[in-house]
Amino acid sequence: MQWFLDVCVQPGGYWLPVFILALMLCLTLVAMVAVAERGKLRRAKLKADVTKAMLQRGMSPVEILHTLAASQGGNPRMRIPR
Repeated sequence: MQWFLDVCVQPGGYWLPVFILALMLCLTLVAMVAVAERGKLRRAKLKADVTKAMLQRGMSPVEILHTLAASQGGNPRMRIPR
């Protein structure tokens, strides 16, 4: 700890704490983005697995759209392709 304080009080040493804080901020932002992307990937994989299971059960694409729209709380009529 004394080494850190000695470096900080030297001329130009005030950049060290600023650099450390900036580095911590960058690492935190990278971690937050990684966690968010992992969540998106997991949700997409689950949706693909559910869709695959419904196709294997013999459901039509319109029934699948209705089911997925209902599970997302949306209006299934808005999601039906014409």
